[in-house]
Amino acid sequence: MARFNKIQTLQAIIQTGMVPVYYNKEVEIAKQVVKACYEGGVRAFEFTNRGDFAHEVFGELVKYAAKECPELVLGVGSIVDPATAALFIQLGANFVVGPLFNPEIAKICNRRLIPYTPGCGSVSEIGFAQETGCDLCKIFPAGNVGGPSFVKNIKAPMPWTLIMATGGADRGESIRLVQGRRDLRRNGIQTLLQRSDSGKRLAIHYRFMPRRLIYHSKVSPSMKNFLDQDFLLQTDTARELYHEHAAKMPIIDYHCHLDPRQIAENHQFEDLTEIWLGGDHYKWRAMRANGIPEEYITGDKPPYEKFLKWAETMPYTMRNPLYHWTHLELSRIFGIHKVLNPASAEEIYATCTDKLRTPEYRAQAIMKRMNVEVVCTTDDPIDSLEFHQKIRSSGCHIRVYPAWRPDKVLAIDNFKTLNDYLSKLEAAADKTILTYKHLLEALQKRHDFFAAQGCRLSDHGLDTFYAEPYTEQEIEVIFLKARMGKSLTEQEVRKYRSALLYELAAMDARSGWVQQFHIGANRNNNKRMFKLLGPDTVFDAIDDQPVAVSMNRFFSHLDQEGLLAKTIVYNLNPRDTELMVANAYNFNDGSVPGKMQYGAAWWFLDQIKGMEDQLNALSSLGLLSRFVGMLTDSRSFLSYPRHEYFRRILCNMLGNEIEKGLLPASELSFIGQMVEDISYNNAKRYFDF
Repeated sequence: MARFNKIQTLQAIIQTGMVPVYYNKEVEIAKQVVKACYEGGVRAFEFTNRGDFAHEVFGELVKYAAKECPELVLGVGSIVDPATAALFIQLGANFVVGPLFNPEIAKICNRRLIPYTPGCGSVSEIGFAQETGCDLCKIFPAGNVGGPSFVKNIKAPMPWTLIMATGGADRGESIRLVQGRRDLRRNGIQTLLQRSDSGKRLAIHYRFMPRRLIYHSKVSPSMKNFLDQDFLLQTDTARELYHEHAAKMPIIDYHCHLDPRQIAENHQFEDLTEIWLGGDHYKWRAMRANGIPEEYITGDKPPYEKFLKWAETMPYTMRNPLYHWTHLELSRIFGIHKVLNPASAEEIYATCTDKLRTPEYRAQAIMKRMNVEVVCTTDDPIDSLEFHQKIRSSGCHIRVYPAWRPDKVLAIDNFKTLNDYLSKLEAAADKTILTYKHLLEALQKRHDFFAAQGCRLSDHGLDTFYAEPYTEQEIEVIFLKARMGKSLTEQEVRKYRSALLYELAAMDARSGWVQQFHIGANRNNNKRMFKLLGPDTVFDAIDDQPVAVSMNRFFSHLDQEGLLAKTIVYNLNPRDTELMVANAYNFNDGSVPGKMQYGAAWWFLDQIKGMEDQLNALSSLGLLSRFVGMLTDSRSFLSYPRHEYFRRILCNMLGNEIEKGLLPASELSFIGQMVEDISYNNAKRYFDF
């Protein structure tokens, strides 16, 4: 019984662009070849009926592929009569290929809705085959029949024709026919051949889909498939670094905005809109730019209608990272390899929503699917952390830690907002806050509580660093003025923030935490929309305040007092990239490898160029090898492919430099380990996870 329906089978063949054709009487050797091709990116494989007991070998391959290669569409070739076709179909063949056209085979296959691809050598044969329901025709032998020109000439009067070219085409002709071939380097396949245990060569032939000819009459020989196995990987060395080192590493997502409640309750998502558009600031911003009314973004329109508006926007996001992220999420999490656009929206929505309503796609299951090991949420000091406690007690396989984010207590420029918040802090800490000293005592109490719940890092979202000179008496007066509802000068605000930021950093150091500083956001700029929707609704942008002087004063003060914790700094303004790295590295003291870190490309910089600039600046002015790697900074459970995105960019940069002679190929083993460290090991050691 076929595991895939007719549509799925044809899509796998067309999307892969080539079908390996192979026979071996030894089952174990055949399994190895199938597995190697699968890991190299092949999703359609043809086992040929060319030897005694071929059907027995095929039957074993079907069972093996179902377990070890779940997305592989396995078919049979060299079928010339209907009885043999029926035998292999009963054994699980998903498609049937033959060197000739036999209408009786077409009948057998049509009854079971199995694609039949007959060998045709003329326009008439192709037409007769299509009349019997053959969606895909094999040009055989392609070289003798006429090669690429024959295929091109068929497509002119019969543009609906799907063609697979096989046999007799030399390598140059094959290259002209195929859109871009996958490089099968995994598991010992370095070219198209592999040696068996007996020393005999295992010949693997290929059938090619001239994919561009499905739509156009001209083919670009260098054109690659979108989002294929080697997406973003431009060299052999880059591919080796990614597939052999980066891809296998678990994910440590040490900064995100996931809702701990959804993790604790193992949330079941109702539909794709809920998990994909709910709270996704990047998508909201893109939809507004595309002219989508707010009612379809944050409003009360039905979920499916909101999704359709996102699908409508999707084509216009090309070259925005959202285009890549969206399709990576569809591919890696849902197994969908279609491009999202208005035409595919209904099918994609239905498929994903159906999956989301199963246990395999609950919150924790998605995290497990993506090989997530550790997650750190972002939590206010007044948070009860009850859901983190529930996660720990539930036996969840993913370690979820809180992260201390005390931004609201620094917002003294709005005394009303501050006083409302301090009332909540009083309740959480069970302490009256009348003075600045009381405030520090309440914060320390909550800091200790967070530490007891496993917290080991803090985070601050700031426009810049604050390091104004002050006295304790000045800060007490400033705090009392705010508590009494009196307005403060800009200088008073800066002094208060300087004092409190120092005290918060000292708490982190004494607890052995890592402190993070996200610098350079200018928030809530659209006042009309702020009044309508409130904060955190994507009307923030890049700020341009000076950073260097205050940053050095702040860290120097802590360093002098022996209170400078392990620190990660992030910048939002690309103007400050080199500045941030150079100044942070003033305070490495030899106590910890990579004590002062320049963090991952953040927010507006979280894209190919931004990541490359971050990696280049860190490499030029610091130690890339000690970098703690990527994070999602996301509110979505679907964002984990961003780690893959980063790892591919990293491997591509390193691989290109090795092949250009800028890094020594003799050190490939160390560089491979370096990739694994940046992807996972450095973060595990740095945060003590």
